[in-house]
This record gives sequence, structure tokens and C-alpha cells, in this order.
Amino acid sequence: MSLKPTNLFQRISQTKGPIDPKKLKKLLIIRGQEPDHFFSCICEKFNGFVKNPELFKWMEFKRVHDEYEPYQPDDSFAFLSCVDIVNQDSLQQEHIELFRYHFDYDFVVFPLYAGCSISERVEPIFREIMNIIKELISSKRIAVLFLRGSSGYSVPSRLGYVCNSMQKGFVDYTYQMIDIDVEALNQVCMNSIMLLEFKTKHSYLFMENEKHKIVDLSRAYLCGVQVKSCIDVSQWHILAKSEDGHKLSMLIHKTERVMFTPWYGYCHGNQLSHDLVRYLCKYLVLEYLNKDDLNFKAKLYVKYQNCQLCDVTVMVFEETC
Repeated sequence: MSLKPTNLFQRISQTKGPIDPKKLKKLLIIRGQEPDHFFSCICEKFNGFVKNPELFKWMEFKRVHDEYEPYQPDDSFAFLSCVDIVNQDSLQQEHIELFRYHFDYDFVVFPLYAGCSISERVEPIFREIMNIIKELISSKRIAVLFLRGSSGYSVPSRLGYVCNSMQKGFVDYTYQMIDIDVEALNQVCMNSIMLLEFKTKHSYLFMENEKHKIVDLSRAYLCGVQVKSCIDVSQWHILAKSEDGHKLSMLIHKTERVMFTPWYGYCHGNQLSHDLVRYLCKYLVLEYLNKDDLNFKAKLYVKYQNCQLCDVTVMVFEETC
């Protein structure tokens, strides 16, 4: 697995030392015109998911950006080998061939303004790249995270997950509080080894046999997809809504590796807010809709935790000639 970026992308971090491609994956962020404080927070977040990261300054339209310090780095948890960036306004015809024939990223993140306010020159290039992204999603070759979407031209709209009108295509926001569907979140956790770690760490969410739990994500603006904007709500696992129940804040697609998280770029919020992002992203990239052996291990672990299994003895018989 090559870590060398092309000159069509900008690298902001990469792992020092040898890479295990089964455990460490490559991330590409396709950015729009996000404000600096938003985009800095996004880069800090994902640099924190890179194992033993080396940081780089990078250039965007002749402007040199400083390195982005990882937010809460944790090598024992890290699941990325690098983070690369491309600004949608810098897309060239060469990018189409790269996306179609040489795309080796495992995880793609689309921030708030990706897909919006694109120039006439870039629009046909971006449209073609979106068609390729659709194919990569359908074939389960990539996992995708949407950090909201600001208009009917946003990437969630272009890819057919929310309406493509200016009135309904806007992925709305909510503030600070979300209503977690504890039953739905618990069901997802029970099928994932790494989400069982999240459940253990935040056990208070699951201890009182409540179907819903209102939680505070600490003065942060949060994603809130209006139900009327969602193309087909039945295609999503709805894990959390806004406090009033009118907007969807945490969604995982049932048949594709696609997700919205409450956090969409600023600020990092509290520890629960951060853990929802990092655990769900790792789950989406490494486990979700992968082979059944991980589900088997998770169920085995759950049974063990619930004392449903006694000691397992493995006997090896040596055949003699």
C-alpha cells in the first residue's frame, strides 16, 4: 500500500513507520468553501485518528497552511494511515481519471459546503466525480461521512440521499442536545466489537432500560436532517434525533457504508460528542457491511459477557501413521 500522494492531492498527515493496510486506512477530504475555523477543527479531528502521525504544512491557492495538531491522538485506537485533501475548486480533468482508475482511498469525508458554489469550469468535472463516487459506494469500496450539506447542491443531495431542491436539499442543523434512540444504538453496538467498547465506556446511556435518552453534546451546533428532506427514511438506521424529534442527527445507511454524525465540524464538543464520531467512523470504515466473521466474534463476546458461555475447550488430535 503506497502512502505517496499524487500532486493532485495535498497530504496533511501520515503514519511514521510500516503500515498494515488491514488495520490502517486512507482518508480523503473533499472540501468546499468551509470557514477556516470549521476546516481546522475537521483536520484536527481526523489527524487524531492517524497512527503515530507525521504532520505537514500544505498549500492551497498559493496560501501555505500550518500543520493541524491532532485532537486527542490515541495510537491504540487509530485506524488511519494518512489524511489527504483536495479543494473542489482545484479539481482538474486529470482528477476524473485518478478517481476512476487509481482511487485507493478507503474513506471519504464531505464537509459542509462540498458540492456548493462550484464554478462553471469545475461543475462538469465535479458531476463526473460524483458519478464515480456513487459507483464506489454501491460496490462498498469506500465509506463516506457527510458533515451536513448546506444547500440543494450539496454532496448528500447530489448523491441522492436528500432532496435536490433549494428548499428541501438543505441539511439543517440543531443545537447542543440530541435524543438518542437507545434501542437502535444498542442493536448496532451488539453487532460490533469496537462499538461494544463505546457501550462499555458510556454505559450510563444503556443502564436504565430507557428507550430514549436526551444528552448534551456541549454547546455545539449539530447536524439535523429534516425528515421531509430525506429521500427514503426507511433506508437508514436512525440512532439519534434533535430534542424536538423533527430532525435526524445520527444516521447510518442500511445497505451502504454512508453516515451522518451529529458533529459536523465545529466545535469538538464534549467527550461523548467526540467518541460518537471516532467510534462510529472506525466502525464504518473497518467493520460495517464487511464479512460476517466480525459479527460472529461480537456475538460470541456478548454471550461471554452475559455468562452464556462456559469454558471452551479446543482439542487437537494428532494423527499417527
